[in-house]
Amino acid sequence: SDAAVDEVASELLDRYGPRLVDSALLLVAASGALVFALADGVWTLLVGRALIGLGVAIDYSLFVANRFREELHRGKNVDDAVALAEYCG
Repeated sequence: SDAAVDEVASELLDRYGPRLVDSALLLVAASGALVFALADGVWTLLVGRALIGLGVAIDYSLFVANRFREELHRGKNVDDAVALAEYCG
């Protein structure tokens, strides 16, 4: 399931660019915060929290993956690129 999300997210990143995808994912997280703030029951709180988690988690993983690809394009070997992506992430 995580691999499927990564595949779709990577395709969106390649097609629309990091700024638009990042903005959209942060809007998902922000809408989750709004749902959470206006919640009137436990289930609505859970939906809000899920939206926050989904938006932030995918955004962060794409940030690290994008950083990894940038380091590879700069000529770093895989081990160094992984280390730099993890450190900066």
